[in-house]
Amino acid sequence: MVIPVTLVNDIKAAVDLSNQANGEDGKKQYANAIRLYRKAMESYLNAALLIRNTCAPFVERAQKLKEFSGGDADQDVVGEGIPEMKKIHQISVLSQVLPPWCTAAGTVTSGKKINFDDDIQGIDPAKQVFTQILADPKAKSASTLLLHGPHGTGKSFLVKSLYVKYPEKSVFIVDMDLFVIGGTTHNPASMAKMLVRNYRKHNAAVLVLEGLDQLYLSEYPEAKKPVVDAVKAELLAYMKELAEKKEYKEVVIATAFRPWLIAEDMRNSFDAKINIPIPDNEEARKAILQAELGKLRVPTYAEGDIESLAKSSNRFSRYQLLRIIRCALARNFSNIEGIEVKEDAERLAHMTKEDIDKVAPLFTADLSEEDEPKHQEFIAANPTAN
Repeated sequence: MVIPVTLVNDIKAAVDLSNQANGEDGKKQYANAIRLYRKAMESYLNAALLIRNTCAPFVERAQKLKEFSGGDADQDVVGEGIPEMKKIHQISVLSQVLPPWCTAAGTVTSGKKINFDDDIQGIDPAKQVFTQILADPKAKSASTLLLHGPHGTGKSFLVKSLYVKYPEKSVFIVDMDLFVIGGTTHNPASMAKMLVRNYRKHNAAVLVLEGLDQLYLSEYPEAKKPVVDAVKAELLAYMKELAEKKEYKEVVIATAFRPWLIAEDMRNSFDAKINIPIPDNEEARKAILQAELGKLRVPTYAEGDIESLAKSSNRFSRYQLLRIIRCALARNFSNIEGIEVKEDAERLAHMTKEDIDKVAPLFTADLSEEDEPKHQEFIAANPTAN
């Protein structure tokens, strides 16, 4: 693979501009610093796009090799379990060229699109409430939303798909974990203020605080606690300002999988809360499994086997259930020559009971037994907006 000259130039330009901006920042020439930071950001994003376009074919190939190799089923695969989303490439090298808090935004704006209507299924009631609020925040008296639900329920996919659903809006996605990491080498309070200032310059914009509950974990190391405290204070001040104004112009969406950790004053600053549920009973899980297995040839997996898997997968998200089937299918490719069928198309859709029985125990519930009562209590106290 040949490294494009423009990529090298963009990275050099970004580094040079960042250094210049840092110098202006140190001299308190903030207007110049912001101007240079913006130019640096353009170069960073150009480099990120080039990296994405250069690496995409290799990521696609790696994905296919992983799927067909029958490798360890407990290893994550990009887009695993949801084939329509294979074009989402979370390339880790982006974190080396983008400011830490912009990685998620780069993932969205590089052209990897998730279709809001087609790619995210099984949560239609929550999606309906979500779109009604976004369509007219003032009519719903809500512009700050807390999306909550266990891992695998689709919160992250939902906010990333806004880029496609509402192309007229600028979507700022901020990963709070990465934002905190950025704050260890920058002034965290200034970072948070600059984030809000830049967001407010876009009249049609959505600010997404992904993983807000991560700021309220008790196990942050001592070195990060001052950063976390500073970021929390700035974000809380901003959220309270929005709550007091009640103008419903600035749309802020936060995601959380353990929302009960979020401090009460921050929780209360949200105009609306939307629960993204996991399948809540055995019949719902059975329906998901049947629908997915219906796309495949599994002659040895009977109705009773599906019922047993549905029963044993309590507190699993839809995504986790799909992963079981996808990994079981991938496992079969190590013995593909032993499948006595004539057409390759049939080979690719063939799976046995043994495949599912082997991989299913590798997966754990997305909602832990310890968290389940806290989850139910939070839902009861904070019903989904109408």
